[in-house]
Amino acid sequence: MSPSSKDAVLTSLESPRYSFGRDTAARVAKSLIRFHEALLVLRAFPPSPAVFRRSQELLNRFWKRVELVQNSGTDMDEFDPLEVSGIAGTTMQDALGFDLARWLVRRMPGKVDIAWEDLEDERALGAVWPRLMPLLEEDTLAEANIPWQKWLEAAQGNRRRSPSWMLERFAELAIPEAEKGRLYDSLRIPLRWHLQNSRISRTRNSRPVDRVFYHDAPLITRSDTSLQRELARRPPEFKMLSRTAGESIMDLIREVMLVRYRELYGTTLGDARSVVRADVGRGVSIYLFPSITSRLSACSNGLRSDSIRSTRFAAGRWRGPLRKYCAASLI
Repeated sequence: MSPSSKDAVLTSLESPRYSFGRDTAARVAKSLIRFHEALLVLRAFPPSPAVFRRSQELLNRFWKRVELVQNSGTDMDEFDPLEVSGIAGTTMQDALGFDLARWLVRRMPGKVDIAWEDLEDERALGAVWPRLMPLLEEDTLAEANIPWQKWLEAAQGNRRRSPSWMLERFAELAIPEAEKGRLYDSLRIPLRWHLQNSRISRTRNSRPVDRVFYHDAPLITRSDTSLQRELARRPPEFKMLSRTAGESIMDLIREVMLVRYRELYGTTLGDARSVVRADVGRGVSIYLFPSITSRLSACSNGLRSDSIRSTRFAAGRWRGPLRKYCAASLI
């Protein structure tokens, strides 16, 4: 090691002696986030098998690094912005729609709570919750300050903050599915979920592939591509996935959206029975899927789940009906 390199290392080691308070903690968090983002790039665009394996190993254990930072008393606000959200070991919070909330509770049992302290409009509960707890109606008409959390705890028979019981009662209401969603969404109930080392995080949100594409040369730029040349190529072949494979892909897509605080009708209610895939090279696959037919009343011009089954899969061509709502994802 050269003298200049040794001096740089010593300077780095000595720096904590002269750093105090929140600024130091923020720098630690920011450095950890930068390391995380770099690992994601290396895993997504690996130059070699060794880099791919090592980046995957580090990401699989990354939540422990975040846990150390959190246990040190560091303010975790640096992990909240949309640009860096979804890192393993952190906590996320949002007022999700009915269908996505039910999906999340099923995917992360015991890790989703109601963030009561951030509930903004309690009056909305008074208009809706008596449908779930009939005895509550009298209190809503007479009491000014209703202990909503205690009512829910009494109704579900425990003191857990989980929204599971409430979501199940909404699902049992004798009203159309779309109406259940609108009724629940009107409450804007904030949910908080703990990622820990879950695959529902940007850190570990990946799936095994048959073949990894290694980028042993610089990434291609926009100027390196030609739309005319691409359109002149033979269209990719589309393959209809099995129901099980389709459900796995739809879960993956919802996870990708969720960690970025995104929620779209097409992805939340994507029909796992009708997912098709096209591999277009360089490790990229395109997935196309329609929305669930029974929920089209909540969204105009929906694509019927059986419409995709009537599309053409001849000579590698796929043609969907025009002016219909559908969705696509690149993975």
